[in-house]
Amino acid sequence: MKKTLTIVLWGDGDKGNLPARGYTPPTPAFKNKFDIVKISTINIRCLPPSTLKVSINVKYRSEIDGLRALAVIPVILFHAGIKPFAGGFVGVDIFFVISGYLITTILFSEMEDDRFSIVNFYERRARRIVPALFFVILCCLPFSWIWLSSSDLKDFSQSLMAVVSFSSNILFWHESGYFETAAELKPLLHTWSLAVEEQYYIVFPLILLLLWKLRRRWIFCAIFAAAMLSLIAAQWGAYNIPSAAFFLLPFRFWELAIGALIALYLQYRPAQPNLLSQSRKTRELLGLIGLSLIFYSIFSFDKATPFPSLYALAPTLGTGLIILCSTTETWVSKILSTKPLVGIGLLSYSAYLWHQPLFVFARHQHHGTPKLSTLLTLCLVSLALAYLIWRFVEIPFRNKNLFTRKRIFNLTLCGSLALAIAGYTGHANEGFTGRVSLEKRKIEAFRRYDFASFYRLGDCFLRQEQTYADFSSACYDGSISDRAMIWGDSHAAALSYGLSQNATELIQITSGSCPPLVGLTLDKQQTCTDINDFALKTIETYLPQKIYLHANWLLYQNEEIIKNNAALTGYLQSTLREIAKRSPNSEVSVVGGVPQWEKSLPDVLIKKSLKVDQTINLPLEKKTYHALTHIDTALKACTTEAEATFVSPLELLCVADLCPAVIGEQGAFSPTAWDYGHLTAEGSVLLADKVETRAENLMTPAKIKLVQGTPPPEAPSPAPSRF
Repeated sequence: MKKTLTIVLWGDGDKGNLPARGYTPPTPAFKNKFDIVKISTINIRCLPPSTLKVSINVKYRSEIDGLRALAVIPVILFHAGIKPFAGGFVGVDIFFVISGYLITTILFSEMEDDRFSIVNFYERRARRIVPALFFVILCCLPFSWIWLSSSDLKDFSQSLMAVVSFSSNILFWHESGYFETAAELKPLLHTWSLAVEEQYYIVFPLILLLLWKLRRRWIFCAIFAAAMLSLIAAQWGAYNIPSAAFFLLPFRFWELAIGALIALYLQYRPAQPNLLSQSRKTRELLGLIGLSLIFYSIFSFDKATPFPSLYALAPTLGTGLIILCSTTETWVSKILSTKPLVGIGLLSYSAYLWHQPLFVFARHQHHGTPKLSTLLTLCLVSLALAYLIWRFVEIPFRNKNLFTRKRIFNLTLCGSLALAIAGYTGHANEGFTGRVSLEKRKIEAFRRYDFASFYRLGDCFLRQEQTYADFSSACYDGSISDRAMIWGDSHAAALSYGLSQNATELIQITSGSCPPLVGLTLDKQQTCTDINDFALKTIETYLPQKIYLHANWLLYQNEEIIKNNAALTGYLQSTLREIAKRSPNSEVSVVGGVPQWEKSLPDVLIKKSLKVDQTINLPLEKKTYHALTHIDTALKACTTEAEATFVSPLELLCVADLCPAVIGEQGAFSPTAWDYGHLTAEGSVLLADKVETRAENLMTPAKIKLVQGTPPPEAPSPAPSRF
């Protein structure tokens, strides 16, 4: 496709001479940016001063498709669980910048030519997005019916309604609670990014129409100001409301705006020479810096990286530099324009649509994580299916001779209604529970376990968005002298129910994803610092006779928050020293990790076709068992050195790797956990009895009588701002 510059000159010049005012002839360097340059002069007196009108048909840039490949490949490998690509999720951010650039280029080109039509714009978006999306969803329906449990099918049905209403990002934001279904088990989770782009496509053209009468410089400034506000919100949100910041458009707008601002600059940059347009070395250097930033974020970021915060500037600015500086003669452009990358880039949209459902259904079938070879094979399958969709769905539906505007809009409307009805029906019927046997339904019910009252959610077990000030006074206030205390994360909240059945009074200071480790700062959970300070003040005020520290120690290592056992035990030693200073006569017990099941215990029982009508012991995954015992060894050595007590749930409950899965008595049996490791009420009572018995055998009695009737602890001072 050729790129044409047409200059129409209006003015009061004589006999074809160029206008006397307001016109500077284009330089050769500026002309060389176009394939065809047309300069027309119109000799009409008494017209307004000369103006410049640029009509640009956007030239195809093969390096953009190469960038798409650089975006989609890391995303696919990230969702496959390939460890070197732990930051592969930034591929979505690359897509956002590309979309912002391309859409803004098209919009400004058409608006400059007075040929913009909002209907035409939405038609092109529908041709691009809807056919492939609907086809992939239709392919997912039979597999969802066959392989998903009732609760998972209910969630899938709800996501169908969200996808067709361009609101799946809002749905998954609401579903991103601490105990919601794991992301790798939601077939349509990846459509959240499509929803963000679709919302942008709806809003951004309308905003441009409102601003169009302003000078282009003011439009640029308005977009830049909005982008800065969005970036500030994203930085704040990544640390305070991470789920909302990740999924919602206001926190993502700045990424799309980077592409939009580059499009504006490239269309309205000054005609006179500048360093960027004249120096090939500068373009080469900036392009290489951009590529390096992208690779750095892919291989250096991970799930623990707060996102989209200032960290997201690395992949987005890197993408922007490549778009801005790449020309046919630069090395970066030549690399990205190679046939393999361009080919994958052309398939990137369909590949993105396919990869998540393939991985999710594989995980459901394996009731856990499939083998690496299986996941790598599915990566290739997603590309193969992407080619078929691109060839036989995407391309035909872009042909206006085959599918008119009316047909496209009818397809979008009818398909959306059909999928919405299907989604509503599945959700209203609780995922069609009649598809599975009564025994399976009994087990599936534990996946929706009502833990809130047992864990005292919102009062003594804080949600991730809550602060220490939200602790109810009932969690720590009282006048009993022989009280005990439990301090830790959600696993500690699960254990608290069992401890409360035996303790005269139990102080509970627990919060999601907050381990009882003094001095540990968590980027994604900054409230933990204040919560742990509050726990220490509570200990100092109430001098509990017994203190239990418990957490899912394995989680923090897996997410590289604590990168090795030496660091873990270092934080724990600091915590034990702080407790000893504040309450030297308290008997402190560190409780190791509970048994953890691959995926979830109810799913393990379903996979093995077991019934919850007798006691059952099952082996843990060898990898998980060894990881748990390895951390137990480190924790035990640390607590022994600090003259505290270490209690291992694995030693108390299991024989080697064989652990209780179903417990109870005749007519009242229950799984010990309702997900991968959070205890049910029955499991909590079982473990608490054994923990207290073991701790009493190892501890020495308290030497002083605890203070009675002391007032509640004062709230700690807020932690200093970290940004």
